[in-house]
Amino acid sequence: MNGLTRFAAVFALPLVAGCNVEISVDGAADADLIAAAGDEYLDFVAARDPYLKFRRGEKVEDFPDWTLEAAEADAAFAQDLLDRLAGVDEKAVDHEDWISLRLLRWNLGMLVEAPRHYWADFNITPYAAGGFSLNILHQVLGAAPVGTDEERAHYLHLLDEYAQGIGQLADKVAGQKERGIYLPKAQVPAVVGMFEGYRSRLQELFVPAADRAGDGADDFLTHVREAVGTGIDAQFGRLVAELGDDYLEAAPEQVGLGTVPGGRELYVRRVRMHTTTGLTPEEIHQLGLDQVAQIEAELAALRDEIGFEATSEDTAMKEFLDQVRADPRFIAASPEEVEERYMGYVEKIEPHIADYFDVLPEAPYGVRRLDPTSEATMTFGVYQLPTSVNPRGEYRYNGSDLENRSLFSAQGLIYHELIPGHHFQLALANEREDLPRFRRETIGYGAFTEGWAEYAANLGKEMGVYENAYDLYGRLVMEMFISCRLVLDTGMNHFGWDLERAREYMSARVVYSDVEVATELLRYSADIHGQALAYRIGNLEILRLRRKAEEALGDRFDIKAFHAAVIRSGAMPMVVLEEHIDWWIERQG
Repeated sequence: MNGLTRFAAVFALPLVAGCNVEISVDGAADADLIAAAGDEYLDFVAARDPYLKFRRGEKVEDFPDWTLEAAEADAAFAQDLLDRLAGVDEKAVDHEDWISLRLLRWNLGMLVEAPRHYWADFNITPYAAGGFSLNILHQVLGAAPVGTDEERAHYLHLLDEYAQGIGQLADKVAGQKERGIYLPKAQVPAVVGMFEGYRSRLQELFVPAADRAGDGADDFLTHVREAVGTGIDAQFGRLVAELGDDYLEAAPEQVGLGTVPGGRELYVRRVRMHTTTGLTPEEIHQLGLDQVAQIEAELAALRDEIGFEATSEDTAMKEFLDQVRADPRFIAASPEEVEERYMGYVEKIEPHIADYFDVLPEAPYGVRRLDPTSEATMTFGVYQLPTSVNPRGEYRYNGSDLENRSLFSAQGLIYHELIPGHHFQLALANEREDLPRFRRETIGYGAFTEGWAEYAANLGKEMGVYENAYDLYGRLVMEMFISCRLVLDTGMNHFGWDLERAREYMSARVVYSDVEVATELLRYSADIHGQALAYRIGNLEILRLRRKAEEALGDRFDIKAFHAAVIRSGAMPMVVLEEHIDWWIERQG
C-alpha cells in the first residue's frame, strides 16, 4: 500500500505571508544574517549527525563524538553564533525569518547549557544508545557501498569511528563511576544485555556479505574481520566490563534523576527541553493527576455502555483491562498480522483526510518491524522518516512477544505514528524546499512532534473512525497512558517515587503487560528523562490554540487552514507556536 498516492493529489505548499511591514535595509541585512546563521547551524549539525547525511544520501564521514571536550566545543560554537545573532531586530524581518531566529536561539541555547550536565546524563541506555544512536550507525554501515578500493577504505574508517565511539561510552561510564553516578540497579541488566546482544552479532552487523563486497574483496573482508575483532569487539568488552558486578553492586535501588549528583537541576532542564514550555515539574505533576481523573470518568461511562460488571467500583478499571489483555481479539498471531491490522486502520481513516487537510506530504508510508536487537528494550516502536535509501515513511513496530502485546489501542497508535500524525508533520516539513534547510532537516521539539501526533490521533474521534465503545475505550486507554506519564515521569524524577509505587499506579490504568510497564517505567526514570512529558503537554497546547483560534475567528475558522498553519512551517517550541498562531489569527480575512 502506498499511502497518499492512492487517494490524494499533491497540493501546493504556499509560503506563510510575511508581516505587513516594509523591510528596511537593516531588516534585509538581519534576514541575510539569519539565513547565514541557519546554514552554519545546519552544517554544524550535519557534521555531527550521521543520520542527517544518511537521509540526504550523502557520504557519512564521521560518527558522533560523545566526549565532554566535544560537548564543550559545541557549546562554544553555539555561544559564538548566539552572540552574532544578538543584535537582530525581530520586528524588522518577515514572519518566516522571525521563526527561524527564534528556533536558532532556542537550539543554540540548549547547546550552551549541555556541558554543565554532561556527567549527570547517560548515553548508554536503551533509547538513548540503542534506539536513537547505535541503530542509526548500523543503518549507515549497512548501506555503505564497498565495491571499490576507495569505498572499502572508507568503510574501514567508519568501523574505526564506531569502535572509538564505543570506547568513549566506556570512558564516560568510568568517569561517572568516579563521581558516584550510576544507573538505577533495575536498569543495569537491560543495558548490559543490550550491549552483549550487539556484541554477539558483530559479524552480522559489520562484515558485508560477499555478494555486496563484489569480486576481489577477500583481503578487504579479512581487514573488516580484524577491525571488528581488535577494535569494535574489544571496545564493547571494555564497556561491558565497566558495567560489571562492581557497577551493579554500587547502583542505587532508587530510580530517577533525583538520585544522581546534579540530577535535579538536569531534570528541570529536561522538562523545559522536552515540553518547550515554562511549566514546572510540580505543575506538570498536578496537571497529570487532573487529566487522569478526567479520563477515568470517561472510561467509567464507556464501561457502563459496554455493560461491563466489575466486582467493585474501585477495581473496575483494572478488571476491565485484565479482561482486555487476555482477549484473543486483540492479540496478533504473527508480525504479518500486526502489519495487516495497522494498515487496516489506516485504510479506515484515509477517506476522511481531505475534509481536514489540504497540505499533505508526497512520500508514501507503511509499517515494518524493528531490528530484533532493539525490541527487548523498547516498549513500542519509532517512526522513521523517508530516506534516499528507503523513500517510504515507516512505523517500525515491535514484533516480539506478541502474545503479551495487546493491540487494543493499536488504532490510535497508528494514527499517531503515520497518518495524520508523524508522517504528515515530519515528512511534510522534510519536503518543504521553500523553508530554510535547517528547519526541514533537523528534527526536534518533542512537544510539537509528539503533541501533533497525539492531536492527530484524537482527530479520529471527530472523523468517526472509532466506531464503537471498544474503539473509543482503546483510544482513551492511550490517552490515559500518556497522561499517566505526566504523573510518573515527574513522580520518579522529581518527587522520589520508587518503582513499586509507580508500577502500582500505572498497572491499574493501562492495558499493557507487566513487561511493557516495567520497560516504560525505566524509560522515564533511567533513560530519556522528561521526554515522555512531551506527548500530552504538546497535545493539550495544540488543542488550547485551536480553541483560541475558534473563539477568535468564529464562523471564519477553517479547520484545514488551522492544520496547515500548525504544521506547514515545521516543528517549533510551544512558546513559539503560540506566537505563530496569534500571528496567523490576525491575518485571517
